[in-house]
Amino acid sequence: FLRLAPESIATILQSTGTDPEVTEFMARSLMQAAEYREKSGDAETANLRREQAHAIADAYGHDLTVAMEEWLSEHDYP
Repeated sequence: FLRLAPESIATILQSTGTDPEVTEFMARSLMQAAEYREKSGDAETANLRREQAHAIADAYGHDLTVAMEEWLSEHDYP
């Protein structure tokens, strides 16, 4: 799944009726993964994860500018 092109991930999620709460969590997780990959020197995978996150966010109208910690606290995640 994570090797798919960004547009393909978004299309699969939409066609399977994935809950928007789940897709927002996925997009945010992919953004975090991109940061970790970038820090470890894996720029290619970091860019892919970032593009995947943005494709999901764009498809579902999620705002990824809110910090992950703030978003988690707003959604009652531990």
